[in-house]
Formats: sequence, structure tokens, C-alpha cells
Amino acid sequence: MDEHRDGTVRLLVRTAVDRMQASDPDGALEALTAVYRTTDHGPREAADVLADASADMLKSLCVQVGHNAPIKMQLGDTEGNEIAIDDIDPPLRASFRAVMALVNSDEQAADIQLDLVFDRHDPEEDTVALMHLLLWTTDLLNACREGGARAPDWLVDSSAG
Repeated sequence: MDEHRDGTVRLLVRTAVDRMQASDPDGALEALTAVYRTTDHGPREAADVLADASADMLKSLCVQVGHNAPIKMQLGDTEGNEIAIDDIDPPLRASFRAVMALVNSDEQAADIQLDLVFDRHDPEEDTVALMHLLLWTTDLLNACREGGARAPDWLVDSSAG
């Protein structure tokens, strides 16, 4: 993404995160869909920004707790029961794997995973993937704030973009 487009997408993603933190999921979804209602952007660009931010914050949390302390990522249901990654819907599984690939600095694998979702141009799958990426980004931002870990400047500083 070029710098201008990246800044525009980040601004809309930040608005979506802010709305999620304000317990306004409908407003968050509206902000995310604004990314691809504009002429030059698509849902994939929002997914790229969200996945990158989530991976950056996961890495920051790992540094914060110490290099020898692993951070376990798990997916769970609404009751808090762990769900195996192979038991979840493909758009969610691919999004999760993309974030994990970015944590491990494997941009090619992350691109492949996100392509699995967004190259199908299925609005329902796109929305599922984007909303989960948004939830993870919001949760990780909160974890960084609580734990004193670094989060991307554009996500925490209103003057950044």
C-alpha cells in the first residue's frame, strides 16, 4: 500500500477499533465497510492492516513478558471453551493463521492465508474475517495498554495515521 492509502485505511480501522472499545459493534462494522465503499480500497486492505497490527502487538506482548515466556493463542467459544483451529470456519481459520504467520515474520504465508478468504469475494466471509480480526486487534490493544506493552503508534495516537 502506498503511504496515502495506508493512512486512509488505518484511520478507518482505528475508528472501527475505537467503536469496538465503546461497545458499538455496529458502528465498528460501519467503519470497516467504509474502507471498501471508497473507490480505491477493498476489504483485503483492512484485513492487512488489522493482521499487521495484531501481529505487532503480539510480538510486543511477548517481549513485555520475556523472551522465554511463550504466549499461547487460542480460539474459544462464548463460554470460554477452547476450540481447535481445524474445527473453525475457513475464513476465521485463515485469518488466525495469517496473524500467526506475521508473528513469525512469514509475510508470504500470511498473504496466502488472507488470499484464501478475500480472493473469493464473498461478502459474508469477508465480514466474518474482518470482524474477528477487529476483535483480536481490539483485545490485543487492551492487553498492551494493561500490560504496558507497545502498540502501533497509528492505533494509539490520534495524530498518527
